[in-house]
Amino acid sequence: MKVKDLMIPLRDYLKPEMTLREAVKILQGATRFEGFAGVKGLPVLDPQGTLVGMLSMTDILRAILPVYLSMTDLGEF
Repeated sequence: MKVKDLMIPLRDYLKPEMTLREAVKILQGATRFEGFAGVKGLPVLDPQGTLVGMLSMTDILRAILPVYLSMTDLGEF
């Protein structure tokens, strides 16, 4: 078995200049296998289609949640 046998072809991606709000909408609307919507992360491509990074929902949550939550039990929630 090879990676190509399991991978999901790239249809959705993010652009470096997108806002987090735009990125979340794309992450929520991106389709996975069998038509299920929502993915946990997507590649970030520049205008030439070159991979410049990856962005995940975890990255977004870390950026928007207050730092003090990590000092409480809620930080692990």
